[in-house]
Amino acid sequence: MRSARHHSFRVAVAIAVSTLAGACEAPGDLPDDQLLTSAHFRYHARADTLLDPTIMDRLEAHRTEFDETYGVESGIVDYYRFRDYADLVANSGCPLPCTSGRSVMAFAPLHEHELVHAFMADVGEPAVVVAEGIAQYAACIQPNLALPVDPGQWPAAVSAGQARGDGSNEALYDFGQRLVSWMHGQGPARFVDFYRKGISTSDPALFDVQFQGEWGHRLSEVADAIEGDPYAGSFCPCTAPAIPADGSPASFASGEEYRTLDVTQQSRVVLTNDGAQQVFPVSCASADGFGGNMDPEPTGPTMTVARMSAGHYLVTTPELEAGTATVRQAQAPQDDWSCEAALVAPIHAGATEIILWVTADRALVPASLSDLTWFAIDLDGPHVVSAIAPGTLISCESSCGVAGPQCSDPFNDQGVTVTPQSTGPLLVGVAKSTGEAVDEIGHSVGVRIRPAP
Repeated sequence: MRSARHHSFRVAVAIAVSTLAGACEAPGDLPDDQLLTSAHFRYHARADTLLDPTIMDRLEAHRTEFDETYGVESGIVDYYRFRDYADLVANSGCPLPCTSGRSVMAFAPLHEHELVHAFMADVGEPAVVVAEGIAQYAACIQPNLALPVDPGQWPAAVSAGQARGDGSNEALYDFGQRLVSWMHGQGPARFVDFYRKGISTSDPALFDVQFQGEWGHRLSEVADAIEGDPYAGSFCPCTAPAIPADGSPASFASGEEYRTLDVTQQSRVVLTNDGAQQVFPVSCASADGFGGNMDPEPTGPTMTVARMSAGHYLVTTPELEAGTATVRQAQAPQDDWSCEAALVAPIHAGATEIILWVTADRALVPASLSDLTWFAIDLDGPHVVSAIAPGTLISCESSCGVAGPQCSDPFNDQGVTVTPQSTGPLLVGVAKSTGEAVDEIGHSVGVRIRPAP
């Protein structure tokens, strides 16, 4: 059984997964009062939906990026945007957002998972685990982290495709994403060819025969290999515009597009956002550790202070937040993340909500407190400290080497309230926690520090 934190982490995925491509029943009253068109899309909406016509530009850009990455091209996609979840359930024939052929039915302005199904509709109809796997794996705007699946349970994960929207088939998405990650590693073109030749099935034995015929391995072999960290994340080619290095603003529509970030050496990277959306840097090669426990959402400007290795990253907002994120970046090379080094550059926590973020390659299980990544926080009033990514270890000190207030409670997702101290900044150490469940996943870790209500 998954922990409450893992369950919370899966909220974005619960929104993002379909009932299964092509599983919709005969639709009822589809949105069609408003229609926007572009070269590759027809965008249908209710009369009372406030539409941003530039959504078509974002859809086209997203499709171009996907098509160029995978070498595919499908026909016109019909995107039916329902008013809300109740409207979707009542009139689409689907208990969750879904896709039938090249018709997407969702209530989010842009539903990345379902769009992948539509983009691949003319390629073929492979096994359900493959179709859902690529829809989870190819994710730039709403990245996914696949939890490990017991290698011996791969037949159950494949056959879970027979389930329909009752939450019993999460392993299908996790295993499918990891399996596609493995196949993608053999080359996108070869994966697409397998997709094209595949037979739609949820039968483990039949799929095993298909898989072995193409890849030369039994699924039992590959299931063991993909349990590891390298197969946990989703993938993005990261061709979107970069956030300028000079601190000038870069804006993007939350939940509908993303931006990129280049780090040339290990650095402390500060991302400030004028709006009320949390932004995170996520590896392009493996979109690991997208934050989980997002409630309550920020009410004002946010700042993410991150320990990041050299690399090419995407910057996006969690889940499907609305609005415009206007982000600025500042980078400072740093290789000393000790408590003493943190005191040199304290972070002021006023009305701005602060996220302390450590990317997956630096988020290690510490042998001692000196191995944590430390940040110094100047508090001007009571603040709430809480973990926002699964398996985050938080430690607080009043001064280096001196225990401070309790900063985290693994059984309290609402966080712990801390107050200013006479000894100076609050020192917050961040690392990956130990534990059977989280130790099996390579992911970033994060801490939220927000003004107390």
